[in-house]
Amino acid sequence: DDGMAPAYEMPDYGEDYDYGQSRYPPPPWAHRSNVYFDYLYLRALNAQLAYATPVDGPVTPPGNPANPGNQVAQLGMLDPEFQSAFRLGFWWARDDSTSWGLSYTRFESHVNSSIDVQPGVFIQSLVTHPGVQNAEDNWQRASARLDTDYELLDADARWLLAGGDNFGLNLISGLRFGRLQQDFHSAFEINGWRRLGTGAHFDGGGLRLGLDGARYVTNSGLMVYGRGIVSLLAGRISASYVQTSAFSGTEVNTYWKASRIVPTVDPEAGIGRRSRPDRLRLSLGYTYTTWFNTLAMDEWIDAVNANSFAGLGGDSITFDGLVAHGEWRF
Repeated sequence: DDGMAPAYEMPDYGEDYDYGQSRYPPPPWAHRSNVYFDYLYLRALNAQLAYATPVDGPVTPPGNPANPGNQVAQLGMLDPEFQSAFRLGFWWARDDSTSWGLSYTRFESHVNSSIDVQPGVFIQSLVTHPGVQNAEDNWQRASARLDTDYELLDADARWLLAGGDNFGLNLISGLRFGRLQQDFHSAFEINGWRRLGTGAHFDGGGLRLGLDGARYVTNSGLMVYGRGIVSLLAGRISASYVQTSAFSGTEVNTYWKASRIVPTVDPEAGIGRRSRPDRLRLSLGYTYTTWFNTLAMDEWIDAVNANSFAGLGGDSITFDGLVAHGEWRF
C-alpha cells in the first residue's frame, strides 16, 4: 500500500449520504441543481445563395431568346461559414429524480461577398426581378450580404427513467419558443445602381419531447453523453421583397405570409469529465439543430421572380458544429 487513495471510486450510497459534505460524487442518475454555459461554433447548412454571375456579353433583354452570354468567372456566392454562438441555462432539482430547467440559445451568422469585372465582361444578376431588366443591367460591380440567425427559449421538465451505478437516462418534456431570421441585401452598379432587400422570418412556439443520458467509466470521472429532442413549433412565416433603382425608384414591392408547423430536431453527443465530488462538469460534443418546413431564401427569391407562390416553403435549414459545455452543480 503506497498510501495513495484510488483515483476515483464509487461510494456506498446509504440513507445518511450527504452530497454537500461527502468528498464522493452523488450517484450518476441523481438530479442536482446546476447552472451552465455552452460555447457553440456553428454553421448554417442549406442556406447558401448565388446572387450574380459574370458573362462574356451583354445581358439579354426580357423576351429575347438569344444566348445571354457564357459564364466566364466564379459565381457571386454567399455560403455561411462557422461562427460563434452561445447557450446558457439552469436546472433546478426538486429531488433526486426530477428537475425543472430554462435555457436560451442565440446564433448569428453574417457573410459578405463582392465581385468586379473588367470592361467587355458583364455581371448578370441572379436575384433581381427579370421583369424590370433593361440596358442598365450590364453591371460592372455587385455586392451582397446574407444574415442567418436564430434564437431559442426552452422551458423543460426532466424525469429519471432509469439509473444505475454508472449510467442515467432521463425523459425531457417542455415548451420551446423559436425565431429563425434570414435577410439578404444586394447592390449592382455601373453608371447607376439597382438594390434588393429581402427576408424570410419565422416566429413560433410549441411542445418538445426527448431523451438525455450519460454513461460513466467505472473508477473514473470520464463519461460519454447524448441527447435528442424533437419540438413542434406553431407559428407564422413572413417574407418581403423590395427592389429599387437609381432611375426608377421602387420597382418591386411584395409581401407574403403563411401559418404553419415547423418541427425542429436537436441531436447532440460527446465526451466529458466530472470533478470529485461532481461539482464541475466539462464536456465537448457535436450538435445539430434542424428547422423543417420553413422557407429558404433562394426559394423565396425564385418564387417572386417567377410570380409563382403555390406550395411555397417546405425547406429545411440545419445548423451544426461543436459545443463546449461547462456546468457547476450544487
